[in-house]
Amino acid sequence: MDYKRLFFIIISFILVVSSCNKDEEDDYSIYKESITGKINGYDYVDLGLSVMWASMNVGANKITDYGDYYAWGETETKNVYNTKTYKYYKDGIQENIIKYNCQSYPESLDSIIKLDLSDDVAYINWGESWRMPTIEEFSELKSKCVWKLASPNGVKGYCATGPNGKSVF
Repeated sequence: MDYKRLFFIIISFILVVSSCNKDEEDDYSIYKESITGKINGYDYVDLGLSVMWASMNVGANKITDYGDYYAWGETETKNVYNTKTYKYYKDGIQENIIKYNCQSYPESLDSIIKLDLSDDVAYINWGESWRMPTIEEFSELKSKCVWKLASPNGVKGYCATGPNGKSVF
């Protein structure tokens, strides 16, 4: 496998790797079944889609952790998340968005749909080969996976099972 050619990505709502067909009260062993490999010390899962997905969130220490919270295109956590604190709202005004504004406000349109590496929290924190997904990759995850409510180890969320039978939570 040529790791340089693979795109490893994470998303904020992926919390744990799991096998959706296992008992929800089982320990970590049920989550390890879908892990495909490791890059820069972080596990990834091949769901049978166009890209690989991380087994946990940025900032998580184990697969059942929520991880850290980040605004889109920001690489630091903060205490308050609103229009006044968002890095790319000039003067805290949503209509004055200055980057990653491809849809809402045509007067300031920049058409950037993929994060620059300097704004990508996965790349910054986890290193080369990791990045946040594009809208197309989110869409693929949503449409090509089977989704099921789950609460492994008491953590409520959705289990997404890919075409190859491997899962992320």
